[in-house]
Amino acid sequence: MFFFEILLFYISIILVSLSISGYGRLINFQIRDNFFIDIFLGLIFITLTITIFHFFYSINIIFSFSIFIFGLIIFFHKRKFNFLRLFEKKNIFGLIIIFLYVPMFISQKYHEDFGYYHLPYALGFLEQKIIFGYANIDQSYVYNSIWLNLYSIFFLDDKNFNFLTFPSYLLFLSFILFSINQIISKKRILISDYYLITILFYFILKFTRISEFGVDLPSIIFSILAIYFFLKFSETSLVEEKKMNFFLLTIFSIFAMLIKLSTLPIILLPLYIFFKKFNYQKFSITNS
Repeated sequence: MFFFEILLFYISIILVSLSISGYGRLINFQIRDNFFIDIFLGLIFITLTITIFHFFYSINIIFSFSIFIFGLIIFFHKRKFNFLRLFEKKNIFGLIIIFLYVPMFISQKYHEDFGYYHLPYALGFLEQKIIFGYANIDQSYVYNSIWLNLYSIFFLDDKNFNFLTFPSYLLFLSFILFSINQIISKKRILISDYYLITILFYFILKFTRISEFGVDLPSIIFSILAIYFFLKFSETSLVEEKKMNFFLLTIFSIFAMLIKLSTLPIILLPLYIFFKKFNYQKFSITNS
């Protein structure tokens, strides 16, 4: 049984990753090809889609299945994918990391709030469309995270809730592999790369059981990504690069805030760039 779960999980990682990155490719219109950025953007796109859909309908198996199928169709339409490329020399290190982290997911211990309101909230998406006033019944629903909305399409059965936290696992793995890819692909190490190296070591040591950290982990990762692209924005003088970095900085900052309100200060980063640019343009126009 344990072997079957591991095999199923490996297959799920591949198929779900491809599907989610397909949606990311839809909105990744001004950024150069990067599979992991597509996954980050895809997770955001699907979360927002589920949230809007739930205003009118409950989340059922047909909707969940359709999300994954359409994602795969978009992926194969937008990309030329060869399965054997996964086993190329440059990808072996990433595959080893995935292999090492699988037991951590299978033998997971849930966050203390999982049974209290994370699970009931996610299952509520399957039973009916959104009902306003939940917080009047239970105060814990006041602080719900948009990330929990994503859990609803990963429900398998009433006895196995492991896959509900799959989005957090996928986000964590994608962030680790994205960081490694960014660092080893550079000819010259910049401040942003030193920042990623520091974060990478911290993550590998700290987050040994992903699901124990609930919605804290996703909010932390998107906040870290926002800071990274803020640094990247400051390091480059190329206009297109600045546009790309500002776009990602803004998207990740807003989504981190939606996941957990305590990350609200991160929104100051894109606002700082925006108003600095606005004041500079205003100053230039006045002097001319």
